[in-house]
Amino acid sequence: MSLRNLETVEKIVKTGSDIDFPIGLWDKNPNTGEKVAVNIQQQNLTFDCSFFDNKGKQLAVATIEPVIGTINYLIVSVSKTETKKWKPCENAKFDFRVSNSATGKTIYSKTIEFDIEKGLSQG
Repeated sequence: MSLRNLETVEKIVKTGSDIDFPIGLWDKNPNTGEKVAVNIQQQNLTFDCSFFDNKGKQLAVATIEPVIGTINYLIVSVSKTETKKWKPCENAKFDFRVSNSATGKTIYSKTIEFDIEKGLSQG
């Protein structure tokens, strides 16, 4: 599985704004090398995503919902009510983890850095 595409996106969160971003889960067919969609339901996958400031203080636990009509896409969300409380900083982090609900084992984990900037509506 890969979140590689997130590496090329400028990652800034404005305080007082909703966070809603999609994540697509893909794997490679070991025989052909072809990119294939990961079926979240068939593989009994569960997800956790938490946001932290640059000092490691947890800011929020994201809501993660499947995208209706797809087998491999999720929307990760944090409400503006939560982000309104955040303090601007550089090198904040979100930690995304995929686990198998049947075995409880973590099968993928990625930490991504982002910056928190004060939203204009925050006065």
